[in-house]
Amino acid sequence: MGFVARKDSGVGSLADLSGKTIGFFRGSTSHYAVLTVLKRQGIPTTQVKLLQLEPAQQVAAMMNRQIDVAATWEPWMQKMVHQAGGTIVAREADIGLYTGLGVWAVRNSWLKANQETARRYLQALVMAYDALQKDPSPALSAVMQEMGIPEDWARAIFKEAGLPAIYQQADPSYRYSAAKDSPLQASLADLAKFLFEEKVLPKHVDVNGLADGTILAEVLAARKR
Repeated sequence: MGFVARKDSGVGSLADLSGKTIGFFRGSTSHYAVLTVLKRQGIPTTQVKLLQLEPAQQVAAMMNRQIDVAATWEPWMQKMVHQAGGTIVAREADIGLYTGLGVWAVRNSWLKANQETARRYLQALVMAYDALQKDPSPALSAVMQEMGIPEDWARAIFKEAGLPAIYQQADPSYRYSAAKDSPLQASLADLAKFLFEEKVLPKHVDVNGLADGTILAEVLAARKR
């Protein structure tokens, strides 16, 4: 995800958010990013106007000059750039927020009973990763079809986001690693606390042990051999 500003909004960086109208989607990574950035920049929420809008509404609001900035994700960022006169002023990596990632989630009981199935699925995932590293065109085509965007937009998204570094998933120092004590664990804990404090979640969620990278680590080790 990232922050997109109208080119005539006077926002050239996140330090310029004071006095601006910001669109965001409550309970999402953009909600988390907006309040985190404001806090880091020392800008009280009383000095901005926050509008809760769905991504499609954000595009329309930017076109109609109802918002100065939007915190959103792809492909809406590209839509704002190409259709609403927007410019990307920061992505989540620029501000050290690593929340926008895909996950593979299963019930604990299922995983215990289906270890081999999970292993084979992850093996196929690694094989797909290797294939896309050599030729990303199938991924680009899928993104174009599913998101309904032209090829140059898909290539821009792929250039910035790229493929997840799957071979680093077993490295606890990698920011998206599912390994124990990785930065992802701390990020999940902070996000859960935020959502509870914002009353998005009705009760606090214990994320300790939520991510388990043991099977993927086995698959990666075998793949390297």
